[in-house]
Amino acid sequence: MTPEGSTPTPPGQQPAASGSGTGQGNRPSESGPGTGPAGSGTGQPQESLPAPYAPAGSLPAPEQAAGALPPPMERFTAKPAKLPMPTYWPFFLAMGIAFIGWGLISTWVLTVGGGIVFIISLIGWINILRHEQQ
Repeated sequence: MTPEGSTPTPPGQQPAASGSGTGQGNRPSESGPGTGPAGSGTGQPQESLPAPYAPAGSLPAPEQAAGALPPPMERFTAKPAKLPMPTYWPFFLAMGIAFIGWGLISTWVLTVGGGIVFIISLIGWINILRHEQQ
């Protein structure tokens, strides 16, 4: 029979002492099953964690990944080694797209004008890139 105002404890568990001075009240112990609470002096060993699992294809051992660079023959330079010259053609290409979109919601004249600007700027930009390669 339990005293009045307290809850019955499940079988296999001992009731927690109230007013133990730890400020925990009737909270259950936070230690794992089969182990005594920390500092309880029960003499039962704490459970140890298993070793971490290393899946196949994981990072190599630290002595292998020490930052060693490959031999110079296996290094590659970034492509393109020479950047193209600056040009205004991408700006006009974007303006042509903007006028095409504006023309689709307003009038066909802007759509045609944007299409002309788009085609001329695309041809100009491709022409510059073709001649830079030579």
